Amino acid sequence: MKIRAYAKINLLLQVLGKRPDGYHNLASVMQEIGLFDLLTITKVPQGLALTCSEQTLPVGADNLVYKAALAMQAEADRLKKPVSGLNIQIQKNIPVGAGLGGGSSDAAATLKALNKLWLLRLPDKKLIQIGARLGSDVPFFIKGGTVLVKGRGELLTPWPGVPSLRLVLVKPALSISTVWAYKNLKISLTKRPKNIKIIQYSLKTKRFNQLKQYLQNDLESVCSAKYPLILEIKHRLLAAGAALALMSGSGSAVFGLIASQIAENRIKEVFSKTKGFWVWSGKTLNTRHKVKRKQEVQC
Repeated sequence: MKIRAYAKINLLLQVLGKRPDGYHNLASVMQEIGLFDLLTITKVPQGLALTCSEQTLPVGADNLVYKAALAMQAEADRLKKPVSGLNIQIQKNIPVGAGLGGGSSDAAATLKALNKLWLLRLPDKKLIQIGARLGSDVPFFIKGGTVLVKGRGELLTPWPGVPSLRLVLVKPALSISTVWAYKNLKISLTKRPKNIKIIQYSLKTKRFNQLKQYLQNDLESVCSAKYPLILEIKHRLLAAGAALALMSGSGSAVFGLIASQIAENRIKEVFSKTKGFWVWSGKTLNTRHKVKRKQEVQC
């Protein structure tokens, strides 16, 4: 079985306060994009073996895919369903430490794939509950598309009707720890929640000038204070023709939404002249891609 695990960007990320459980309450608009890792899952008689093309990542109990497989095994045991052993291979295309949710997406893809492979027939609601125990971003990837995310990541409101948008991603040769970013955020400085309805309307109508007044990432100031290169990337994206630019998640990737092929070509040309940048261009994924994504689970 092969399954694609798509990346995300954060069109909005507001940290509204710390919770008693140690997590943070968020108001975030997460957007799935066309960049993906590829997971190949093979049945074996017994055991769980994980390999990954990215040598810096753990392939044991510390890996989210490994944890997701164990969680699904526990569900199968609860349902008294027989399961096979697994050999899971991860082809990493989503850069690590970029704020693009690669690890969480891989975990969500594992949940969905094993639900089908083992014929567990768990509804999305149950997969979201399992995913929430693995990580705050995992529930989003069960749904995909454009989603308003609240709570610590488990409260999901899909936004249908948002068109596909072109974007360019730029990641410098540095990775940022999500734990570090949240630890250094001064929550008292965060503002009241943005007007979500205006953001939704601006996205649906592609009103970039209005949209850029409302988009923000509370972690960007924390990360750019330590890594000024993030702001430099933003300024270069805008100067080269991006309609708006913002750091995604806890960084270090910065995305620029673009309105023309000319702007996209100019941005790629600008960053190709300097070594040390990973650059990707493509589209956001909307509800029209959902049927196609279901078909990408190949047995």
